[in-house]
Amino acid sequence: MVIYSAHPQVEVPCSSEETEVEKTLESGLYKNLDKFIEVCPHSAEKSGKQAPDLVSVDRFRIHGPLYTEADQITALAFYMDRGLTYIPANNAGFSLFQASACATFDSALRIPTHGVGLRTWHISERQTCGAGNARALSEGRVFDAKGHLLASVTQKTIL
Repeated sequence: MVIYSAHPQVEVPCSSEETEVEKTLESGLYKNLDKFIEVCPHSAEKSGKQAPDLVSVDRFRIHGPLYTEADQITALAFYMDRGLTYIPANNAGFSLFQASACATFDSALRIPTHGVGLRTWHISERQTCGAGNARALSEGRVFDAKGHLLASVTQKTIL
């Protein structure tokens, strides 16, 4: 049997004591997320980098009751979709208000493992592979605390 994994592109601290937990600033549905998800963002180093070279990184864990593997995968899919549509505009220097018309029209989630276990800390990376002609292709990946790839998502977006 072949067993290996990609690793995170950016090193991040492994404990919540090393970074501050971010509270959701949005209104509406997302204001309720803080009850269920803890997120520790890590600023991308932007100096001298082009948009496709920027990697947005955070650590997260879920507090809510996730009893089955289906519950875990559903929560993972929801989390991985978080902000992926806006990464191209954000990395190009636009605010979320300027990019409010972004929409996803193709998305694929791949999970090469079992036993996701989202109650422990995980690393999430998001980046845009390319953008042009009002379209963008972005990718997100989630790793466990040991750096093993748990899931990957690719998403095509209309800007």
